[in-house]
Amino acid sequence: MVRQNSADRKGIRHGKKQRRIRETLLRIRKSLVLLVLFAAISTVSFHVIQNNLLDHARVMGDGRALSYSVEEEKNITAYQVLMNMETNYLDQFLASKPSEEELKAWLSVFYKNTGEALGKNSILPYAVINGAIIPAIEVPKNKSYDPTSHEWYRQADAADGAVIFSDMYQDSCQKMPVITIAKKCKTPETFLAFDIFPEKFRISTNSQELPSGSSYYLCDKAGNVLYSETCLEEE
Repeated sequence: MVRQNSADRKGIRHGKKQRRIRETLLRIRKSLVLLVLFAAISTVSFHVIQNNLLDHARVMGDGRALSYSVEEEKNITAYQVLMNMETNYLDQFLASKPSEEELKAWLSVFYKNTGEALGKNSILPYAVINGAIIPAIEVPKNKSYDPTSHEWYRQADAADGAVIFSDMYQDSCQKMPVITIAKKCKTPETFLAFDIFPEKFRISTNSQELPSGSSYYLCDKAGNVLYSETCLEEE
């Protein structure tokens, strides 16, 4: 029988210890690789989920913005249709050579009808004939008031039959901000105009509620806020 001396036994024990160390290091290395792989997968998954959520939010936001845009286009189209219809009626009425009082009465009926349909004082209509205002209702006027000096008048004159929408401006007579919708009639030197207060500009409102924390602003081309829905405190 062959007996192992103490040196051989120590060598065997040392070899086993080295193998255990290598195996332990290998297991640790595998665990680290798995941990790094898991972290990488988690990071990628997080970004994928985050991007999907952001894309979903963008789609919802774009859809809601489109809905409000379509609603405003409907409001603008409604005013255009109303203006086109009334200028046709006005041209027909002017063909009968009415007096100024008869023309005021005609405009007053239109004012009353729009008030019943859209709300009182929603539209203040008036005609401008040869530079003179023919109002539907009497409002205080400056003696020096000249409608032909206003930007909306120049816009309507240049548009030559197309409906124009002015930016919001301070009306010198009523001392309030207004928007003017106007059109040049077929009758020479004749214009029909609607003054509308910004808060009454919207004929219909969107039935969809804004998401929590969202704000909606309707502005003119100059950036003036005509209407807003917001949870933010106004300064």
